[in-house]
Amino acid sequence: MIHKRTFLLSLILLISIPLLFSQQYAVKLDSILTASEKEADDTLKVLAILEYRYSLAKGDSLLSSALLFHALEISRKNGSPYIQQKIDYHQGELFYQHGELDKAYPFYKQVFNYWKSENDTIEFVNAKLNLISLDYDMQDFQWAVKKADSLAIFCKQYGLEHLEFKARSLAGLCHDHLENNLLALENYQQCANYFEQIADTGRWADNLSYMGAITDKLKQYGRTKKLYKKCIELYKAKEDWEFLALVQHNLGTTYLASRQFDSADIYISKSLQFHEANQFPLRIAENQAQLGLLEKKKGNYSKAREYIQKAITVFREVDYHYWVIDLDIAIGEMLMEGLEIEDGFRKIKSSEALAEKAAGPKHRMGVYKSVSTAYARKGMDKLAQEYLHKHLSIKDSLYDSQEARKLNELQIIYDTERKEKEILLQKQENENLRKAAELHKIQIRNLWIVSALILGIGILALIIYRQKTIREQLIQKAEKKELERELEFKHRELTTHTLHLVSKNKLLTGLKESLGNLKTKGEDTQAISSLVASIDHDLRTDNDWENFEKYFREVYTDFDEKIKRAFSELTGNEIRLITLMKMNLSSKEIAGILNITPESVNKARYRLRKKLKLDKDQTLQQFILAL
Repeated sequence: MIHKRTFLLSLILLISIPLLFSQQYAVKLDSILTASEKEADDTLKVLAILEYRYSLAKGDSLLSSALLFHALEISRKNGSPYIQQKIDYHQGELFYQHGELDKAYPFYKQVFNYWKSENDTIEFVNAKLNLISLDYDMQDFQWAVKKADSLAIFCKQYGLEHLEFKARSLAGLCHDHLENNLLALENYQQCANYFEQIADTGRWADNLSYMGAITDKLKQYGRTKKLYKKCIELYKAKEDWEFLALVQHNLGTTYLASRQFDSADIYISKSLQFHEANQFPLRIAENQAQLGLLEKKKGNYSKAREYIQKAITVFREVDYHYWVIDLDIAIGEMLMEGLEIEDGFRKIKSSEALAEKAAGPKHRMGVYKSVSTAYARKGMDKLAQEYLHKHLSIKDSLYDSQEARKLNELQIIYDTERKEKEILLQKQENENLRKAAELHKIQIRNLWIVSALILGIGILALIIYRQKTIREQLIQKAEKKELERELEFKHRELTTHTLHLVSKNKLLTGLKESLGNLKTKGEDTQAISSLVASIDHDLRTDNDWENFEKYFREVYTDFDEKIKRAFSELTGNEIRLITLMKMNLSSKEIAGILNITPESVNKARYRLRKKLKLDKDQTLQQFILAL
């Protein structure tokens, strides 16, 4: 039975009919349909046409549509659910190729429902991946990443390794767009390791490239350079010159950011040579823009403006607003440096207008800083301060959202690992039951052998004893692994609780300070004093510390007793300080937990060092971590 949604495709084809039967398309179409007629029945004819659509009509959307239309016509006589899902898939793919994602979605959903009803796990997962890819392409990253993470765990549970890493690749891309950098890196690293293991050079290099983009964003330039250089090596081996040129450009910009100008020039120029030879206008413009910024940093303003003017012409044509903004600012700064103050100032102000219209907060933050600097150069200090305040306001807002995102990432990591642990424990339990059942069968069989063959009693006893020993060794090994997993889980709980302590005390202290300021301004002092007292009581309460000590003792068994035995003269506060330093926390983090100033923490560390009588060449942190 043909689905009603085929009407959409039929409508497209009816509009295209005058073109479909031109001589060029008629010859190709007749040839393919004649070949399909050789098949024995309608099902095979439809499958043959769909196969021809893949092999002969790639890149030819008109012929592709015509072939699908004829497959639909033939399948009306058949009514097979299997053929229907094939047709649905191809219709969805056709809409996808035309960029009509919302129309492709219901067809892919039909395919997914078919394989789900058929209980075909592999095809079901592939159909699910298609749906998640559509969510990603429609920029529904939050929804797509949840489904991709869940699907990856499902594939891991059922041993579908290759499909698992397809799902993890999708999850990494979603996390990347959501700026969940830790989660994106984790997924890319796992995929890179897998594709390296199966010698899939292209996908291995792709994932290393994704990792390089994130580490560059995090300003981990040393790691970024190593990743990009490995990518270059792999793309050369694969002779993938287009991606090689892209990575060379990215490596050049990393060298530029770390002020290694000669290396930046080499790699960006190599990328430019390839893009000019193959006539990629946008890539050429990106190369020229980076070379212009490089020459600007080197002080070669004439050469810089030559590169930038070429690039900005292309970017204006295609409305690449971010590049236009950055390059206008660069030109304005160079004009002001050359004492063309008014011309430079107008150029920078024009970038502000475009940023207000088309740029996000992160980009506007940089523009406001440039405008502030321009006003300062003109001696207009009040306006300079106003724009600096705009810059700092966005910076603080982005910092707060970044911190919240980091805490959310840690929670997601914790939840994901807990789910995976539960799955692994269930698999281990099933495996133990299976082994126990197999062992039981062996024991029954051995009992029959003992009954039938009295002469073999001694040999049989030896076999049983050996099996028992192996079983005990397996149990001991499993118990040891379980203890190691439990300790790792407790360590993560301790880390999460510590982060909670730091975050909570930081929030309460900030709130207390804000209330104090209100009190100074003459607000309702009695209510504010009562609220400040309540916050003080919450900061002094030991409940959180007791929970922290509980988690700490589970991870570092008898650590505090060991300290007391070795250094009996230590006070309770000093033992508490040692406990926090054992977690490798900074003075600022310790101060937040203990509700004291970082300066007080440093003084306490100094007194503790003297009491422990450490050598001059031994640091207090190293000593405590070694305990």
